[in-house]
Amino acid sequence: MASLDDLLRDAVDAHLSRSDTSGWRFGRDVLKDPGFVASLKRGRRLGLKTADTVLVAMGAQPIGPAFGREVEAFLSESRTKPYVFGEQAAGDACFVERLRRGASFRLATVDRVRAWMAEHADEACRAAMAGAVAGVALLERGDAGDCDTQGETIMKNGESPHLSARQAAVWLGVSPRTLHRMRERGTGPDHYEFGHRFLYRIEDLERWAAERHVRSGSGGKGRRAA
Repeated sequence: MASLDDLLRDAVDAHLSRSDTSGWRFGRDVLKDPGFVASLKRGRRLGLKTADTVLVAMGAQPIGPAFGREVEAFLSESRTKPYVFGEQAAGDACFVERLRRGASFRLATVDRVRAWMAEHADEACRAAMAGAVAGVALLERGDAGDCDTQGETIMKNGESPHLSARQAAVWLGVSPRTLHRMRERGTGPDHYEFGHRFLYRIEDLERWAAERHVRSGSGGKGRRAA
């Protein structure tokens, strides 16, 4: 999986190509550093605040606030104490306190923390975390078992009635991998296919979920409602 540093470097390259702007001018105008893009291509590693400044300049969503929401979602769902989380995920018991105060961490540290959360999150945590970063492409990097394009979000941040497979999974409260398996078996909600891209309408999700409404039956056994 690509690192945030790599993803940001690719995003800058794409922006420069689309806007026909030189790297020298971009670095000068955005960071007062004409050599910024050149140093980025040489492997320069960035902090969150610098990354967010660059993203906002390109018209993209900053990732720092979204990362904070993702951490808070994990803490809330898992009920992990902040100091325990900091020690285990970042090697710093004060990590969460510093993050809440607006400290800028290296993107490599963000990658490390997110990898730890992914390893220790249950299904409820994953759904909450995915919802917390909705609309921020660099933080929505997809599930290895999902065929969705990396970084796909609700189209135009809610301007479309269609959801990506990842967003549909969050809506249903299942993992993207589970939704992928249902799609392969033909047991999941109706969807649209565009190559390797899958889109869902909310009304189809609602209908599919309603068909699985179960009423309590005798002896504690569930019975699907008619």
